[in-house]
Amino acid sequence: MTSDNSADAKPRKTAVSFTGGKDSMTVVNLLRDAYIALEASSSWPEDAREAWTADLRSRLDSVAGCELALLVTFVPVGAAPFKAHPLEIVKLQAAALGLPHLVMEVSAAPTFLDSYRDNISRLRSEHGVEVLATGDMLDVCSSFMPRAAAGTGVQLLSPLWDIGRRLLLELVWAYGMEPVITCVNVTKFRVQQKEGAEEQGQGQAQGQPEGTDACGAAAGSAGASSAGQAAAAGAPGDDKSGTPEAQAGAGAGAGAASEDDYSGRLLGQRLTRQLHAAELLPAVERFGVDEAGEWGEYHTMVLASRLFAAPLALGAHSPQREGDYAYLAHTAPPQLQQQ
Repeated sequence: MTSDNSADAKPRKTAVSFTGGKDSMTVVNLLRDAYIALEASSSWPEDAREAWTADLRSRLDSVAGCELALLVTFVPVGAAPFKAHPLEIVKLQAAALGLPHLVMEVSAAPTFLDSYRDNISRLRSEHGVEVLATGDMLDVCSSFMPRAAAGTGVQLLSPLWDIGRRLLLELVWAYGMEPVITCVNVTKFRVQQKEGAEEQGQGQAQGQPEGTDACGAAAGSAGASSAGQAAAAGAPGDDKSGTPEAQAGAGAGAGAASEDDYSGRLLGQRLTRQLHAAELLPAVERFGVDEAGEWGEYHTMVLASRLFAAPLALGAHSPQREGDYAYLAHTAPPQLQQQ
């Protein structure tokens, strides 16, 4: 990626494909205040500090000159609300960040790719957007978002591309983010998943649009980057910002998750250093999962950040189960907390 770093360069109006998960929120935080991340780098583990700091600076260079102007959430027409990334929470996050928020509908007619492309073109023509940034880390859905942006006049940037998972989590914590795990794919936390877990994820990414899992999709309406819902909410990972896959899977009957599910240790928990050490790292070793959930192992919503005007209260909820997914069903609306 290239960027114009000259002092006289006009800032490029930038939108972030936004689901409210830790990945797209990290992109927002990096764009709003790079200094926080650079300041945090001084306290990173000594054995990783030099490499991580150089990596971070390279990522910040890739978005130099970008001026964050708005958040955009792609929502599939007629889909059920997303379980992992409820739109009502996304709207509160935008309010807490003090940023304009667009909800853009995407449709399978004629194709999700065409619908995404039309919407990205509208970002340019109606809102003056020059750059669309996503929280993608891997190629999901055969480069769906780069194909959707091609020819629109909008540059696609993915500042977290191929980032080390531990570095990503260090950035999450540096910004004081409090991601709560809102959906877990219980099939990922089984011993038989360890062999071929990566191949399975790759096959999913190549064979369907991003975000088509029940976590991202069944929740039906938030999204920004994954396959199944390639158009709507985040596919294999936390919040693939903008693909259709995330929407798939809505509507099945739900029941409380059984106590023996690994999801019981993760669902509804905040992604803290303690949870990472106690549950996610052992799961990496035992099941071969991605510790940042990039193959759809889990999804998050961020309830706090150093850049929020006020933290969010999740609202009353209960664990539910739908097929291979455990998720939080809300019984009371989320809200901004009073300071």
